[in-house]
Amino acid sequence: MRRPPLLTTSLPAAFAALFTLTTISCSRSGAEQQPVMPPVAVRVIPAVTADVPLEIAAIGNVEAISTVDVKARITAPVLKVLFSEGQ
Repeated sequence: MRRPPLLTTSLPAAFAALFTLTTISCSRSGAEQQPVMPPVAVRVIPAVTADVPLEIAAIGNVEAISTVDVKARITAPVLKVLFSEGQ
C-alpha cells in the first residue's frame, strides 16, 4: 500500500520545523537576556504569646442565633443557681 505523496513529504518537514522551533526556544542565550529580579526584602519578628482583649464597638441591636430554656428535671425547688446571667 502506497502512502499519499503529500503525507510522505509534509510529515518529515513538520517534524523538522517542530525540532527547530523547540531548539531555538530552549536555547541558553534566551535565558541570559531576561533580567534577574532582586530578592524581596521582608521583616521578621519573633512570635509572642499574649492575651488579646476582645473589644467590639458597634451601634445596633444584637440578637442570639439560638436560645435555650433551662428547666429543672426534679420536683424539689431549686435552692442555688450556680451560674450568672449571660454566662
